[in-house]
Amino acid sequence: MNMLKELYRVIRNRFLRAPPAPPPASSVESLVDAGRLELATVVHGKPDAPAILLIQGLGTPLTRWSTTMIEYLVKAGFRVIAFDNRDSGLSTKMEALGLPNIQSL
Repeated sequence: MNMLKELYRVIRNRFLRAPPAPPPASSVESLVDAGRLELATVVHGKPDAPAILLIQGLGTPLTRWSTTMIEYLVKAGFRVIAFDNRDSGLSTKMEALGLPNIQSL
């Protein structure tokens, strides 16, 4: 548990305010079939490493994650997975549903 707290502290202090950048060259990009939609994903690191899933907020694409932070996590021994939520980035757009009512969320 202490390792996770320290990792969170380092990420918060060093990387969360960093500007967005393109993903590292070692990443694998793909579209994942999620039933009625496809989610754009990018995976960094070794396939057998423990995974960390990065989830962006409403309407923010996966490209907003700091490349420096991702590289730090990979060097720390993690597989880092990020994805575009629906209606964001390269994932399926659900335009037929109209705009969501943010206040009801």
